[in-house]
Amino acid sequence: RVLTPMLRLQDKQRSGKQRLYRPHMVYLEGNHEHRLPRYLERNPELDGSLDVMSDLRLAARDIEWVSYGDYYFDAKHGVQFTHAPLNAANQAPSGKYGIERVLEMVAASTVFGHFHRWCAVDMQMHGHGGRTVKVLSAGCFFEHVPDYVKFAAKRYWRGVTLLTHVGYGDFDVEQYSIERLRHDFG
Repeated sequence: RVLTPMLRLQDKQRSGKQRLYRPHMVYLEGNHEHRLPRYLERNPELDGSLDVMSDLRLAARDIEWVSYGDYYFDAKHGVQFTHAPLNAANQAPSGKYGIERVLEMVAASTVFGHFHRWCAVDMQMHGHGGRTVKVLSAGCFFEHVPDYVKFAAKRYWRGVTLLTHVGYGDFDVEQYSIERLRHDFG
């Protein structure tokens, strides 16, 4: 569903013999996809039947895969992206002050989604020409709420977060909630 508008545009460009719009796309593996290899180890009869990369046709769509815990660094803009920043114990920070803990862990502006909530924090770095490091938890993009969290307190923010780079490591943010997208685009 996310790629459909772009794929339609590319079809139109192909038929008009125009240059194709081909953005660099990156798939950040999340903790749930990261569980799959361990599950397949315990259930070898399913080996070959489940593969996120091929099931989502990432290679065919020229989408770069970034493993859970790793970062995609956009060197042009000075911002790194990951599903979950991991601490020294190989765990994602959590809790009320998790975003502040991420800010203490990273050396570059960082965008991630593991918290499922939208929150941001920044800090001006001393000795780096007054450079600001921003950390953004960009929310999530799903509608289904699993039964196991149905009655738990949820601070999810669902939608799309758009970044506009305004300087190296610096960006402005626009939020488009799922409700707004549904209203504007049906």
